Amino acid sequence: MNYPLFIARKIYNGGDKTRKVSKPAIRIATIGVAIGLAVMIISVSVVLGFKHSIRDKVIGFGSDITVADFLTLQGSEQYPIQINDSLIRALKSTPGIKHVQRYAYTQGILKTNDDFLGVLLKGVGPEFDSTFIHSNMIEGTLPKFSDSESHQKIVISKTIADKLNLKVGQRLFAYFINKQGVRTRKFTITGIYATNMKQFDSQI
Repeated sequence: MNYPLFIARKIYNGGDKTRKVSKPAIRIATIGVAIGLAVMIISVSVVLGFKHSIRDKVIGFGSDITVADFLTLQGSEQYPIQINDSLIRALKSTPGIKHVQRYAYTQGILKTNDDFLGVLLKGVGPEFDSTFIHSNMIEGTLPKFSDSESHQKIVISKTIADKLNLKVGQRLFAYFINKQGVRTRKFTITGIYATNMKQFDSQI
């Protein structure tokens, strides 16, 4: 027997002599409980949706699994690992692996005629999955990473574009420091994205 339902029916449907609570009060209480449950369900749904959105953005910038040199994981400096096409094909054929792509991070400085900003630049290969970044583009287009001309093109976040007062089509200089000294590259901005995640948009 469903005791809560049985008691509720007794209270609601009981005669005038046995009823201790008026029908309007019962209706108000019922509506209040229903509204409370609805608010709880909506709140949980929003939290879960927000959690999934953050997870998708974090994975979109990186990956579910990252293979890196041990020293890279211990600090900010990048140590490359050797990987060839045959190894990539072997990884792709492994059950459970959907996509494999190479990447590189390096710290640098973006400079315009009037200002400069320290950033973290990400380099990608021709197999780069652009689904995530493409879905967050707000202006311009993505360069064709399989094209050699894309080496002189760059996509930046709206946060960085606003800080340096940059627009699509403008050029800027990037400075990198390594063991050989300071290297300079000139890039043309082809697109601007916004993920609304400050940690990523303000750095990458």
